[in-house]
Amino acid sequence: MLMEWSIDNCKRKANKVVQLVKHLKDCRKKAEAATAFGSYTVETKEDGIYSFWVINEDGTCQGGWSRTGNKLVHVERIVQGLEEGFAIKGAQVVMGELVNRTVSLEELGAMYKSSRKKPLTDGIATKAKKATAKNPGHEIGDRIHFDEIEAHQFTCLKIFDVVTLDEFNEGKSLTPYWQRRYNIIDGLTCDGWGNQIIFRSKVLSKGIHNLAVVNRIAEQVIELGEEGIVAKLENAGWVAGRKDHTSFKIVSGYDIDLECVGYEEGDAGTKREGMVNKLVFRWKAFEDKSNPDTFLAIDGCATDVMRREWLLNPEQILGTIFKIKGLCIGSQGSIRLAKFHEQRLDKSEPDL
Repeated sequence: MLMEWSIDNCKRKANKVVQLVKHLKDCRKKAEAATAFGSYTVETKEDGIYSFWVINEDGTCQGGWSRTGNKLVHVERIVQGLEEGFAIKGAQVVMGELVNRTVSLEELGAMYKSSRKKPLTDGIATKAKKATAKNPGHEIGDRIHFDEIEAHQFTCLKIFDVVTLDEFNEGKSLTPYWQRRYNIIDGLTCDGWGNQIIFRSKVLSKGIHNLAVVNRIAEQVIELGEEGIVAKLENAGWVAGRKDHTSFKIVSGYDIDLECVGYEEGDAGTKREGMVNKLVFRWKAFEDKSNPDTFLAIDGCATDVMRREWLLNPEQILGTIFKIKGLCIGSQGSIRLAKFHEQRLDKSEPDL
């Protein structure tokens, strides 16, 4: 009987399971040097959840895992789509972004995270907690949430890479990216082109030898409302845990994933009394790892219900990763106009 894949197969730490993407600002010199002997393919950066999918020798799919090697749940629809629509000889690992334009990234992560035990709901949650003196915001009765069962039908997989299962477990593939891209095209069957479940990631341009051109493409994409671009060195292989100029991103504004290490409670007499006011994140000035730890208190996107729940159960936020977005890094080394956004349930390690 075929053994299901687990992180033990590759004998790597959770933050080294897959190849990663670096900000261009952190690898500009090396990327510029690489254009002297190589070229880049530029793709649209999807605002979704990284995932990889293990396909057996016989074409069956074992399931999907997060970037840290945790198995995703409620993904049978994606598994079926891959079995119907993707076929390459031999056992493979397909990498792609789970995308759903009808829900937020946080909601998407909550639907499929490995720790989830409950089935997808139809929009009516279980009974809300009773109001208490410490938590007056809860009301007795049913709470309405988004319809996960309906939203689930709009989740799709945007495939951007594929390596053999042996290469994935070893942590290295010498096959250049341009060839791996053709393998994706060759692997999509007739069903794959039409089942509306699996797609190729969108290529914007190929064979680029000039970073100025990459930047112009990124500006155009961002102006259209997309998150940004990812550029991949076409002659580079795949290396687990690698995060360098071989695959870099340009995104709108400034964003980084940071660890929440504390919180500030709302002051008495204010509208956030009895709630979490700001979250506290570990930071290093100017995003320089040689600097000592500092801490940023940041407000952000959270409902009053979430803020009350966090105050009652801080373990829901402490030690977890949040997406932080701001204008830029300011002259004092902090993030200008920073706000926290979705909780990155698919990540266990911060960017800094």
